[in-house]
Amino acid sequence: MTNRRLPDRVAVAGGGPAGLAAALWAARLGYEVFLFEKGARLGGQLHQLTLPLIDVPGFTGSAAELAHRLESQLTQWPITIYRSTSVVAYDIHTRRLVVDGHTDMEAAWLFYAPGLRTRRLKVPGAQEVVDYSVSDYLARKRDNPAVVVVGGGDRAAEAALRLAEAGLSVSLIHRGAVLSARPSYRARLAALSVPIFYHTVVRAILRQPTGYRVEVEGPFGSAAWDVDQVFIRIGMEPAIDDRLARLEGGVAVPAHPGISVIGDAALPSWQHSIVSAWASAMKTVKQWSRQ
Repeated sequence: MTNRRLPDRVAVAGGGPAGLAAALWAARLGYEVFLFEKGARLGGQLHQLTLPLIDVPGFTGSAAELAHRLESQLTQWPITIYRSTSVVAYDIHTRRLVVDGHTDMEAAWLFYAPGLRTRRLKVPGAQEVVDYSVSDYLARKRDNPAVVVVGGGDRAAEAALRLAEAGLSVSLIHRGAVLSARPSYRARLAALSVPIFYHTVVRAILRQPTGYRVEVEGPFGSAAWDVDQVFIRIGMEPAIDDRLARLEGGVAVPAHPGISVIGDAALPSWQHSIVSAWASAMKTVKQWSRQ
């Protein structure tokens, strides 16, 4: 480590798994930490997962429980949390951080953990679909509505399972011939008799006074289904703010000096997991502290 003295404060933008890990590691290394989360609660994608976690070593609870434990751990360190607050700019030369366009703060570095967002369908009307989490939707749903899930991976299968187990009429649309979801999910979908429409694509989604009309095309020809909600689960993409990062080959990289992008957004899609997001944050913070 060099003898160059840096300010004792760092900033972390993003309160998902990677951002929380970065804040904890920076605090553990002796830095004061400002943690900014643009939403009202910490945890990020953990609040999108409704089935028990099976891929976090040593932990067998729910994703919401893990988010709560991580947040509780933050209170043991010199970490100041700003909720519903976004970082919009950072200048490495002046070490000034601009928050929500008006507040300036000083920090030695910015660790940017933008997380992921659901990839949008590129069809007419898809941008009008309200992107509810399954939990939020179930809290507001009408009695036993018909819903559609689009996708064939774990996230699509998980959403369909959660909705079917709640008693909703669920249809799963997949453009391929076989679901890529894990075998245990496929077995549960079969046990619940969730209808799966293979080789089927969505052509348009039309907003209705109540719900949506989904125009599809498949081996059966063309059809239009009226449903209460459409859950688009065709994959994830980095949820970047282009003032802080840009995409190169599908991976987020810093837009300016003085910023490190961490978490799933900084990793190729095949590496995405809670554990890899933690590892990315830890490695990046420790490497920076040694410069």
